[in-house]
Amino acid sequence: MKKTILLSVAALGMAALAVSCQKEEVVPVAVSVVVDESALVDVPSPESYTVSLTNLSTAEVMTAETENSTASFMSVVPGLYGVSVLATASDGGKSYNYSGSVSSVEISAEGQTIKVPVTVAESSALVLKEIYYACSGDYYIREQFYEVYNNSDATVYLDGLCIAEVDYYNQVDKAPYNFQIENPQNYVFAGDVWQIPGDGTSYPLQPGESAVIAQWATDHSMESLNPGSAIGDLSSAEFEALTGETTVGTTVITDNAAINMEHPVMAYSLAQWLTSTGGATMVIFYPEHELNSENMIAAEGLYGGAREIPVEWILDGVNAVPDETMIQYKGLPDNIDAGAVWTGEAYCGKSIARKISETRDDGRIVYMDTNNSSNDFEVMDKPEIRRNGAKIPSWNTWAE
Repeated sequence: MKKTILLSVAALGMAALAVSCQKEEVVPVAVSVVVDESALVDVPSPESYTVSLTNLSTAEVMTAETENSTASFMSVVPGLYGVSVLATASDGGKSYNYSGSVSSVEISAEGQTIKVPVTVAESSALVLKEIYYACSGDYYIREQFYEVYNNSDATVYLDGLCIAEVDYYNQVDKAPYNFQIENPQNYVFAGDVWQIPGDGTSYPLQPGESAVIAQWATDHSMESLNPGSAIGDLSSAEFEALTGETTVGTTVITDNAAINMEHPVMAYSLAQWLTSTGGATMVIFYPEHELNSENMIAAEGLYGGAREIPVEWILDGVNAVPDETMIQYKGLPDNIDAGAVWTGEAYCGKSIARKISETRDDGRIVYMDTNNSSNDFEVMDKPEIRRNGAKIPSWNTWAE
């Protein structure tokens, strides 16, 4: 009798385990993504959209093309997803980029429909071609650079151009900053803004030329600095984010041949520009009025506040985030960048660089600019200024 009872208990246990396993089985579901074009006015409609589903737990990406503004995914593992949409179109000599995204969508039901609103922006003449923020070596932080490229077929003047790292996420509270301003969605915010000087025609950038903005335009591979520097010599850079020679700790930050930039906005006094080594979300823009550090916009947890930058000013921007888990906390609106890119870790010596779209008959390279860095950028094992033969401006007489 005792043996019978024990066997019965064992059988029940196995049955319960089988039921438990059945309950834990994950069944994929069919999902539809509908593109909402209601915000598009007086612009051409693209033939189709590319829709991407990114699993925020595994970083796995699924893509599909729309038909009649709807993309169908027949086998999606339930979970938390980011959804992005992009397309391009041309009309009347202008190029248009369409983008949209929805963060942190819980996919769980068969036949679930997700609506994604899209916005449109014209392609910018100036783009951020390569960004090296991660740095290398033993926590060496002074070799960052940002390369601006003329992606158009017309001359552009760099005089007055501003560059800034966007402040958007409170690392202590693990939440986006809540800026105390009306309609914060119409702005991005930066505690530091650096600006190229000039009288309006001092620094022309021809099609296919690059201008390198170095944090410090020196040879970082020197024994006294970072002998194993991933980038090495930046002394040929066009600009450096310095207003003059200074000393930080025991390091003398020398003033080099590169043109000193102006520093109209600073949340706090810092002799040198240091952007995040884990993921620096950057923008370039021409301000429509003079910038200063007065009446900065406050946000809880952000020391010194930040300057508001109207989204309509922005020429180009890149969501560089620490890793795939931060896709849902992008710092830029979708019409600037609907995607995100990351090197994976700080001090890894890697950069992010824009992919080539085409090479023209005259040899000039045109880079991808769909306003989606997930699509437009790739991670490079080693940073390189003027990659792919970008030309040096004629007024840079100190570059070898």
